[in-house]
Amino acid sequence: MNATKAIAAAGLGLAVLLAGAVLGRRAPAERRPEPRAAARTVDLEAADEPPPLIKPTPAERHEASRATPAVERRTLAALRTQRRADQEFWDELGGLVEVRSSVAPASHREHVTSITTGYLGLENARAAAFEQTAAQSVEQIGRAWKARDEALLALPAWLGSEERSRKEREIQERYEDAKRQEVERVEALLDGTPRHLRFRSRLGEWIDAVR
Repeated sequence: MNATKAIAAAGLGLAVLLAGAVLGRRAPAERRPEPRAAARTVDLEAADEPPPLIKPTPAERHEASRATPAVERRTLAALRTQRRADQEFWDELGGLVEVRSSVAPASHREHVTSITTGYLGLENARAAAFEQTAAQSVEQIGRAWKARDEALLALPAWLGSEERSRKEREIQERYEDAKRQEVERVEALLDGTPRHLRFRSRLGEWIDAVR
């Protein structure tokens, strides 16, 4: 009887040892998913990062420039045409100013106003109104300039430097005011088209050229 109990106890102990060995071998296998989860997290973080910026090559930029829409190409061509017309007008005006001393004043003004109405696209009544107003304004500005010179020459010689400078400034301001009024008369004949706006920005220069 005692022998039987001893054999049973030994068998039970052996069974416990075998079960422990099996569980010891299976435990690491059950913990293996953890490294895979960590690797997947790294992959997801890498996927969230923005892709590196790739700059286009010179050939790609050239190809893109050739793909300009037709409307934009026409707009650029129109702007180039406008600039060329502006340049030609002001170049011709500068040439007339250079030979002004050898031409009668009336002929000079007539030629300048003629090319100006053509440049501005004025016709018939508008062209006639512009030529008439411009002639009157230029004449008034010439009179204001003459009055300015006469007033400067009439200043007494005994005036102190400060008093003389003050009176000279006053005389110059009167001339500038008179000129500004006449320029505004001509300016009132212009409209809001791009060419007229560009001409308006240089109207003072034009007035000096036509005088």
